[in-house]
Amino acid sequence: MNNYMSLLDHPFPRYGLAAALALAGKSPEEFTRMDDSAVAKLLTAALDDGLASFQMRTLDDPALSNGLEFRAVDPDDVAQDMRRKKRELVALHGCYLFPTIVTDDGSAKGLYDNMSMIRKDLNDGSALTKHITFSRSFAPVTAKINQGGRASLSEPPGTLFEAACAAIAVATPHKPSALSATHKGKNYRNTAIYPDLPLDTDCDALLQFVGLFQDMFAATTSGMMVAKVRARKASTAGKSREEAKPKSLYRRPRICDGNYYGAPRPGSEPLAPVALLAAIGRWTHFSQDLKRGQRVLASMSDRPLYVINYDEVWQAQVSHHVVALASEDLLSDILDSLTWRTRLPPEFEANRPSYDDTARKLYTLFVARFLVALNAASFRDFLAQRAEYHPGVHPLFARYFISELEGIGMAESVSR
Repeated sequence: MNNYMSLLDHPFPRYGLAAALALAGKSPEEFTRMDDSAVAKLLTAALDDGLASFQMRTLDDPALSNGLEFRAVDPDDVAQDMRRKKRELVALHGCYLFPTIVTDDGSAKGLYDNMSMIRKDLNDGSALTKHITFSRSFAPVTAKINQGGRASLSEPPGTLFEAACAAIAVATPHKPSALSATHKGKNYRNTAIYPDLPLDTDCDALLQFVGLFQDMFAATTSGMMVAKVRARKASTAGKSREEAKPKSLYRRPRICDGNYYGAPRPGSEPLAPVALLAAIGRWTHFSQDLKRGQRVLASMSDRPLYVINYDEVWQAQVSHHVVALASEDLLSDILDSLTWRTRLPPEFEANRPSYDDTARKLYTLFVARFLVALNAASFRDFLAQRAEYHPGVHPLFARYFISELEGIGMAESVSR
């Protein structure tokens, strides 16, 4: 039996191994019985799966078509694109990274090169314990550290096995992802959610999550590889030179807004962890796979959900009360009521949400904190935001007050 699984203390590379196991249809127990050659083949197949969904391209001309249909780029063609000096030139001509590739255009070549190197080592039969220097290109959670009392910082070391699992986690298409604004709001980065769930012979909760997400993605994301073309503005009169520069007519397909049903709209990124739970709850009711969905949701209760992109890492730990709302398929409608149907004072006249407005962004941040924690402190901050709430938020308030009464032992008497 091998003990490689025990090396993955961090949830990021652990997710990569779970994705590899899900792709191969293997259990943790079956994995522990694999020899090094079989483990290398398992990891290589998962790396190839990521490379097959590394980049997308449309052959449609936006000047002649109202819609653009995108397809995955063949890995051999990806290799040619990676050799170009300026990745942004590729994007200007309708070629983009998939949102599941957790890097940016400037670092895509580094990720591709490292994945290719790791894949070569696995195919050449290198020892899985071979020393590998980690870098942010294939492990964005990596930071330089001081080793051996040296004056300068250096990249941390790891093994080939750990590096392969990290690279799979970066590139696997089997994870919730979107092109999202960073917390600072200055950049958009491909961002993914990684639940911190166990993966061992006693508990395969993480493998169950990956398998459910695979099925959910296959069932709810048809038509997501299409983009609508915006009309070209006719005149540049009165504009500055920068504003008058010709813009690309190409647009990213819908999958970049999120590869799962109910992914947060642009401007509502702090809601991503809660939106993922809501999507799972909605899909399990739609598919009549209730027991499986409720089992996965229960495993995520009060567990960290890591939201990772190339620039930042943050986490949310969702209350079991909110998980219960997702299990009952109430959370999706609550989110819709809070984000789309609730109005802030500046929005009363237009009667529609303005997601780019500072007040709306602050409101969304406090909504996210309240939905994650569901406690008195987050409730006070939430109510401090003036708004005209939609009646659809009632189940949330009811659950909150019940949770508060539970804390003082009164919930049972009130429910009677």
